Amino acid sequence: MIPEKLLGQSRDHSSRGSVIQLLAAGVFLVAVCQVLWQGAELRERRVVLDTVLDEVTLQSEEIRYLREQVYLLKKEREDDKTHSETPEDTIQDEALQEQDLTAGTESESTDNDVDTGDLDDMGDTPWRLKDVLHSRSKRSLRCYPAACKGDIGPRGRRGPRGFKGEKGDRGYQGSTGLRGLPGARGPAGRKGDRGFRGIQGEKGDPGPVGPHVRHCEIGRVETGAPPHSLNTGTGKREICKIHRFRHAFLYAPTVHVSFTHLDHHAGQERIFTYVKSATKTQAEVCMGTWHDTQWVRVQVDILACK
Repeated sequence: MIPEKLLGQSRDHSSRGSVIQLLAAGVFLVAVCQVLWQGAELRERRVVLDTVLDEVTLQSEEIRYLREQVYLLKKEREDDKTHSETPEDTIQDEALQEQDLTAGTESESTDNDVDTGDLDDMGDTPWRLKDVLHSRSKRSLRCYPAACKGDIGPRGRRGPRGFKGEKGDRGYQGSTGLRGLPGARGPAGRKGDRGFRGIQGEKGDPGPVGPHVRHCEIGRVETGAPPHSLNTGTGKREICKIHRFRHAFLYAPTVHVSFTHLDHHAGQERIFTYVKSATKTQAEVCMGTWHDTQWVRVQVDILACK
């Protein structure tokens, strides 16, 4: 008999051990949950970083494209300024027309008008300059315009048109700038998570039991060396050979034949073979030809199965 005191101590030890195991299992579960949570957070951060890197790469490519467009626009404007020419002939024609209109509508000027006249502005019109000098000479002689002024002479003939200036040489085209270095290759994308394994399908029902091949045997038959019926004569000729099986079958087997050796002698190549009969212990195989064909040797392999 075991004392009751010993039984109580063993129960206390077993209860303490179960409590310790439960605490250890709880700590382990908490650690596993924390590790899984940190892994999910890291994966989310990695996805965010990959998205930001892709956006930065796209923006850098757009900026590069805009810089190239601005450079091309500046170059086109400089070329347009270089190739553009001022219409000098049109300006000269307009100036001459203004001179004709001014000379046609010109009237006599008074003394006050003569005093305020600017000789520099009238340097392009000699007939107006002559009128101004004539008015000054009248004022110096202190005579009235009616007594001192003479008749205005006829308008002078228009002078010949000046020669057009030579076109300046076109400037040299600037050299093409160096090609920029290729950009750095972006970081490789994150490998996708492995998918869950599919559910295994149910096992199919076994099919019907068919006939099983339990016994097969091979053999060979041949015509032998001439003379024989396939080597002499004409018309349809046959040679039948019997092959005996090493082990007897339970039932008459199925026999397959195939040519393995053909030695032709004369005429066109005409040959046929067939199984004349098959029993549990032997099979009779026939080989034949027709017309004027002659064979030196014919060899046939046999495969019997049941």
